[in-house]
Amino acid sequence: MARKKWKVIALSCRKGYHTQAFQKELEIRQSKGLIDPNVLLLTVEDPDTRIGSGGATINTILVVAEHLSSLAGHTVVNPDVLANADILILLMGRNYLFDPCGRAFTTMPAMYSGAHHITGSDTENIACNIDFIIYTLTNVICPNSPPGVWVCSTDMLLSIPSEKAIDITFPKHWKGVSLITVPASVDYATLHGACKVNHDDTVDDIFYQSSPDNLESCLLNNGHQVPLVSGLLFMCPNTATKLLQFHVKPPIDACTYMGIDSGSLPIKLSLFFDILLPMANNVSRENFVTGNRSGSYGNKDDSLLLPEDKALMEHARSVLYDELHQIRIRSILITEGIHNYMSTSVASDFQNQILNCPLRLGTNGVKNFQWQNRTHCYTESGCEVPISTIIINSSIDSEIDIGKNCVVAHCILKNSLKIGNRCILSGLLPIEFELDKVITEPVVIPDKSVMLNFIISIGDNVSRRITTVFGLDDNLMLSVDNHKSSFCNKPWSAFFERTGIDSSDLWQQHLPSSKRSLFNAKLYPVFNHIQKIETEDILWLLGTHNSAEALAKWRLSWRLSLKEIMAMVDIAAVFDYRRKLYFEIGEKNVKVALSNGEDTCFLPYFQSCATEDYHNILCTIDKVACEASSLAVAARCLASIADVLGTMAASGGGLRSGPAANKSWKQAFRLLEELKINDGVTVMAKERKNWLKRPDLIIRAARHYEGAEQILIRKAVSTASRFVTTTPQELPPLSEIWVVASSGARIDLAGGWSDTPPITYEHGGAVVNAAVTIDDKRPIGAKARRIRDPIIKLVLIGDSKTVITCAEISDLEDYNKPHAPGALLKAAFLCTEIISFASSTPLKQQLLEKYSGGFELHSWAHLPQGSGLGTSSILAGAIMACLFTVSGRKCDNESIVHSVLYLEQMLTTGGGWQDQVGGLVEGVKISRSPPQLPLKVNITKLDTKESFITELNKRLLLIYTGKTRLAKNLLQDVLRGWYSKLPEILPNVHNLTSNAEKSAKAFIDGNLELVGNCLNEYWHQKKKMAPGCEPALVTEIMTALKPHSYGQSLAGAGGGGFMYLITKEGNSIREVNAIISKIKGTENVTVHRGTIDREGLKISYKQHRCGDSC
Repeated sequence: MARKKWKVIALSCRKGYHTQAFQKELEIRQSKGLIDPNVLLLTVEDPDTRIGSGGATINTILVVAEHLSSLAGHTVVNPDVLANADILILLMGRNYLFDPCGRAFTTMPAMYSGAHHITGSDTENIACNIDFIIYTLTNVICPNSPPGVWVCSTDMLLSIPSEKAIDITFPKHWKGVSLITVPASVDYATLHGACKVNHDDTVDDIFYQSSPDNLESCLLNNGHQVPLVSGLLFMCPNTATKLLQFHVKPPIDACTYMGIDSGSLPIKLSLFFDILLPMANNVSRENFVTGNRSGSYGNKDDSLLLPEDKALMEHARSVLYDELHQIRIRSILITEGIHNYMSTSVASDFQNQILNCPLRLGTNGVKNFQWQNRTHCYTESGCEVPISTIIINSSIDSEIDIGKNCVVAHCILKNSLKIGNRCILSGLLPIEFELDKVITEPVVIPDKSVMLNFIISIGDNVSRRITTVFGLDDNLMLSVDNHKSSFCNKPWSAFFERTGIDSSDLWQQHLPSSKRSLFNAKLYPVFNHIQKIETEDILWLLGTHNSAEALAKWRLSWRLSLKEIMAMVDIAAVFDYRRKLYFEIGEKNVKVALSNGEDTCFLPYFQSCATEDYHNILCTIDKVACEASSLAVAARCLASIADVLGTMAASGGGLRSGPAANKSWKQAFRLLEELKINDGVTVMAKERKNWLKRPDLIIRAARHYEGAEQILIRKAVSTASRFVTTTPQELPPLSEIWVVASSGARIDLAGGWSDTPPITYEHGGAVVNAAVTIDDKRPIGAKARRIRDPIIKLVLIGDSKTVITCAEISDLEDYNKPHAPGALLKAAFLCTEIISFASSTPLKQQLLEKYSGGFELHSWAHLPQGSGLGTSSILAGAIMACLFTVSGRKCDNESIVHSVLYLEQMLTTGGGWQDQVGGLVEGVKISRSPPQLPLKVNITKLDTKESFITELNKRLLLIYTGKTRLAKNLLQDVLRGWYSKLPEILPNVHNLTSNAEKSAKAFIDGNLELVGNCLNEYWHQKKKMAPGCEPALVTEIMTALKPHSYGQSLAGAGGGGFMYLITKEGNSIREVNAIISKIKGTENVTVHRGTIDREGLKISYKQHRCGDSC
């Protein structure tokens, strides 16, 4: 999708309207990737409260030009900086009762996600109107526009369907203004602005709140709608320069900060009816200059102006007309667009706009917006919220009873509270519902009630909360003289009669009754010098609480009207409160999800914590880990802390993967090894504080948390040792007999990754795989014999022979360092309990007492390193089988499979169970592990027809790609994805196991084509689990072989090693070689014949002869 690359986004807001708070909000969005990182963000304060939207636009263009001029190295404002710049100006407008942060920052029931500006990781924010506006302009409306200035009001919900391509064309030589219009009914247009459009799409006239009769001339071709002024326009650089030049042209300069700083009195201009109207074709100079056609800021107000002010306005209009009339306006009608003005008159309008938000229509299918009736909220178990009710950024306790079709935003609701249907609650804290006396009945909020809590500034750095109440259907602006006027949905007369309040208590005597309204009634107590303002005082106004003393207390209180409250809102404090609540709710949800093992992804929340320096989440997860009821919960907690640290480090700390054995963490690791989880986590948290100073230290700490997580995974997997059973048998004679174990390799056909801990014991695993020989060879094996010397002699046979002699216990201590020579063989001696590493008895004595001598063990694997064919696990199984046998014990393949799981945990390599199952157990089988501990693998050999296996053998080819894979790095990425509960990982794991069941049935049915289809599907699933596991060369080979195969896949985790395919024609090795040879870079690629191994792990005995080798 094309995007507009903005040079500047400037937010124009009213004087004294907490400019710094808005700037901070924009910068947070930019740091979260919700605004492009290279955009210059400016929040421009109006130089005076009386300059209007037109004045604000001119002043903002001036400030933008100043900044761009400075960046370009100019010392004065240079209009040329506007020539090639894409600029967006957003106009904040007036206060908005239903969200104290203004219409632009009104929260919606949606989460907005983006990509972090440094790491690219997902981030999130509760979506506000401004997010939809910027997204729609950036991605839908403006991508193809030429350089210039876009100006957009933020007092409406503008819905433009994003799934439809909006073709906005700008003629090459067009110099002027493009006005975005949307179709609207005549009735709706009487409350707003509409255009009369000429046949060439230029605008003849603009009408503001005009009569239906007058709007007849504006009708579109459909005959019942008119082009509504949407609040969005584009001006070419020449036009923007014209407006910029007004800062040096009196009296228009009086709407810029330069004019005000030069001593001019402010002048008020409307963007649409003072700046744009003189550009309309049919607007005459006389009508415009005299004020007859100057909208709400012209003729309607002139009667209230002093003669000198009226003359000043006429002078200003004459300058505007002379400078702007030659500029043309072109209407661009977006036929699918919907305009919803955010009115402050009636709360029901706001409620409808949230419950049935029109912005949903404009973001259908846009993954950046996730619409939810429960948007970042915490509801305690037992609290049932109707599906029709919307909750945004709120915490709801179990004792709360909420009705239908309510809107609850930024609240913490506790205690016993019953909320009626169709209520609006915003910003409320538990204290709002704490009564002095003990109550047995819940506090009741009647149907259609509105309760809004505001944070107001009452002095220097002094803020206070105030709660307001009124009715959903009350018209706040309607005169009390009007018979429809009401308070709390009842006539004022009923309110006066119930409370004893008189109109003189609410309005000043000199104010005419026609000017008296709910909006300016001094209803709401803030402070009482004798008694504290309590919940009862608010409920008394609402009519749900009666008190004989209430009237006297109310009259003695300092009270404010809604109008006064709106002028005193501490917007910075409101933003801070909402942000704090957002993080606290996130903490609660993280705690519950981790404790209960819920599949919820918190990475975007963690990224927000890191971006906004909210580190308390670490302590919260520490607590969950300390209280964890299982190893699985504790391990995920440690993984989550690693995720938080990773986001904190961003890209400044290096790679997530790396060593995790710094001695500073040794004590904590030892405690975890001893399963003292509470103590281990506590020690880690204490040590963590020393690693938070720099990104590189933070990422190293994250690695150690992943190391700690691996300890707990190992402990969980070690439970598989319960399913290792052996029976005694006679020891082989000293020195004379070799016990030889040999095995083929394995190919995984479906379900791989589901066998990987912790996935296998948290989700459950199912894998179809097969034991295979390669060119009729069994490449993996081991042999062992008893020797007279009480030592352990290890021989590693590869390209050369490595001999290791262990004469002391200390010679075995590097058994858990996978890269140490002979580590696998050493670990096997400990795992089979031939040697006790923890014993104080010397090695020689242990060997003599139990076996009258030592052991010699050889191992080999004639496959390339990183083959993907399960070599290391199969070799481990062969070694374990040798050692069990040579030490006088007998065990079956199932025990060997479980013993290898235990062995690999001792070795600290981790890994799943499918490799050893695949190679050690003959033929094709499906193996399953239930989602539980202890970890147990159930193996089922598939009942396949001999003729089917014969046909499969004719078509099974293994291709060595010549590339070594790095499985460990892939494994770490998969484990991170699983523990993070990435939404692309969870369903894929389910699909892996279901595909395995489908593949098993295809084998039983003898359906080779379906087996191939399952194999292809499996490869797609592998790539989802571990993106990047398909090298470019492999892609070329697979593409070339696709027409000739039923199915193909890289072996194991992918990334390199072997690939295998089932060809459509039998005995096709020559043809496949020929196809591959034509691909550049395949000089080291080799093709091999694969055959299903019908023997599996094979144990044999061989007489020792001097010079024996493999």
